[in-house]
Amino acid sequence: MANKDECCQKPQPQLKPYDHQAKKPMDSGLTPKSSAKPLQSIHAHENLTLHDWLMIVDPHDKHKPILQQDIVAYFTKRPEGALIFTQSSLSCHLSKKGQEEDQKNWHQP
Repeated sequence: MANKDECCQKPQPQLKPYDHQAKKPMDSGLTPKSSAKPLQSIHAHENLTLHDWLMIVDPHDKHKPILQQDIVAYFTKRPEGALIFTQSSLSCHLSKKGQEEDQKNWHQP
């Protein structure tokens, strides 16, 4: 049988806790979450929130004979902050299946 000292690990030096960075203050505004970016920092392929998609689909429904490309161009350059998406993804959200999925996600807690 092995000696007790041989089977046990050496004591490890005690490490100090990591220095934590200060947390950012929470936004006290009542605005819903959005993935809008300032015009200076536009990055493609960001996920849009459901609120963003509902904001995008609404003008299309209100101004019916409007091209999807015009909607994409407007939201890419809008002054409140750019929402980057393609005409293809807009088309998917405007389809019947896309609208049903948005409605399903809208009513989930």
